Amino acid sequence: MSHIVLDIDLNHRVDVLRAALADTIGFSLVFIHAPPGPIRDEMLARLRAWAGRDNVPPLVEVHLGVSEWPHERLRALGLEDAPQTMVVLTGLEQYATGDQVSPALARLNFSRDSLPQWIPGPLVIIASEEAFTTLWLSAPDLVSWRGFDIAVHPVDTSPKESLFTAETAEPPNAISSEDAADIDRLSALLEGVLTRPTGHGQLEAARLRLRLGKALTSAYRHAEGESQLTQAAAVFHAEGRKGDEADALFFLGMSALRHSDHAGAQRYLDQARSLFQEVGNAVAEAHCIRNLGDIAALRADIETAKARYEQARSLYQASHHDVGEANCTASLANLALQRSDLESARALFGQALPLFEDVGSVLGQANCLVMLGDIAFQQADHVAAQALYERAQPLYEQVGNVHGQAECIRRLGDVAFERADHAAARALYEKAQRLCQNISDVFGEAHCVRSLGDLALSRADLDTARTLYEHALYLYRRVGNVLGEANCIQSLGDVALRSSDYESAREKYEEALPLCRRIHDMLGDANCTFRLGDVAQAEGDHETARSRFQRALQLYERIGMQLSIGTMHKRLAQVAPNSAIAAQHVEAAREAWNRIGRTDLIEGLKKISA
Repeated sequence: MSHIVLDIDLNHRVDVLRAALADTIGFSLVFIHAPPGPIRDEMLARLRAWAGRDNVPPLVEVHLGVSEWPHERLRALGLEDAPQTMVVLTGLEQYATGDQVSPALARLNFSRDSLPQWIPGPLVIIASEEAFTTLWLSAPDLVSWRGFDIAVHPVDTSPKESLFTAETAEPPNAISSEDAADIDRLSALLEGVLTRPTGHGQLEAARLRLRLGKALTSAYRHAEGESQLTQAAAVFHAEGRKGDEADALFFLGMSALRHSDHAGAQRYLDQARSLFQEVGNAVAEAHCIRNLGDIAALRADIETAKARYEQARSLYQASHHDVGEANCTASLANLALQRSDLESARALFGQALPLFEDVGSVLGQANCLVMLGDIAFQQADHVAAQALYERAQPLYEQVGNVHGQAECIRRLGDVAFERADHAAARALYEKAQRLCQNISDVFGEAHCVRSLGDLALSRADLDTARTLYEHALYLYRRVGNVLGEANCIQSLGDVALRSSDYESAREKYEEALPLCRRIHDMLGDANCTFRLGDVAQAEGDHETARSRFQRALQLYERIGMQLSIGTMHKRLAQVAPNSAIAAQHVEAAREAWNRIGRTDLIEGLKKISA
């Protein structure tokens, strides 16, 4: 196999990674961000070469097959009584579900406390950015245990400038990897100071303990690190060094947060915040408050999290700390999205965008633009959505993110579709499909094929739509994506419904429904139930239709989807047993659509009211 030069070869992070694997005693968690293909193959080849040498443990590789759940494979390894062993886990891409929780990865989260018994050494997870995004959402407690988090990119060795960045995917607030590599040196320095014949100064030793404690906790050697930090904090307190004491308490809090001791983290961070406030260090105070917001968010205490982020953001703004302000603004935007508060989310993403521009985060800018485009699209502001997607696309190109580029093009196809410009929509979907094919992105290709199916269905080209949905279904099944599979089966039901083949339509929706429930996809559950109501309405069974629509409405209300809430009220008005109830549903539909500015849909309610 030819050797590929990686960015970690040029900045010595490869040595830090190897040391992290060699220095581990017992279980540890390592994340390596590498897409499937040559880069991942190169990383696997290196891990195999390191295994069993220079204190790096022997290697066991686990690649998940289709629909295999990671916790089941890891438990079945039978390594409980084995010596120190490194386990490398791949194949999580099949569970990449964007901003939706993956049950398979959520189950891994529940098994977190069992992993140290199952795996006597480092668990190395190698996955794409998309898979890690879903892992962060589905398994936050597991992610908090990671001791090393690194992204690898190829280095263009030709004279031209590489399109790839060499940024490390460091966890929030992580200390530098250089500190972790300096553990031995700092330990030796501390030992030398403590055993010096002429004696030592307490402050000198405490400052070394602070540095060593930070390095140890960054390497996930929590007990050792927290011991050093606690001793340092005690000396600083006795000497009246409030700023230094606050530093030690802050890193004690971050260590507790990283191993999910939320109560301990909150206690230390509150103490550190008070001291930073006393000494007038507003930026450090804001760091404490922002992390307290993260703790509240992890506990699903949205109101407290919001208050913390807003307080931290104010401090960052007053201190002209753009990075902190950008992070807090993005956190607030995400909280608004969780509450389906589109107006607030749009305002916050709009504020975050120039901040990411100021700090030079191209990917942050692109992601903000796409989210703003999605919000505009949901509110039927197609002109704004198109402009935002077109601004994001070259930014993804700039950082070599082909998946992001393809998604922008596909979304532009959605805009053309909504404008009934079918020729442009088809060209854009096919362009995005080719980009996905070029990078072997089967998941992205499936999205594009399904979009082409939607286009064919809208033109009543039912045979073409059926063929495209069946091909997309094959692609989703190929990567084991149950969500995509369920959506395609539902779309095949839509084809049957349009063909007035009500029995086949019902069968498809009933086939998709348990898949949605299996992966806890509430939106898919609602959509299938809605369609089953359409079948009943088409067959003249208004009582069953009302029951289905009412059930779907309840699900949409739990999600907070105003567009679909309005649609369900419209359907319920159509099958209402009397005009008074119909009028109530018409008014409810009007209110839901008014919240998202869909006056075009409100116009259609006049026919029911007449």
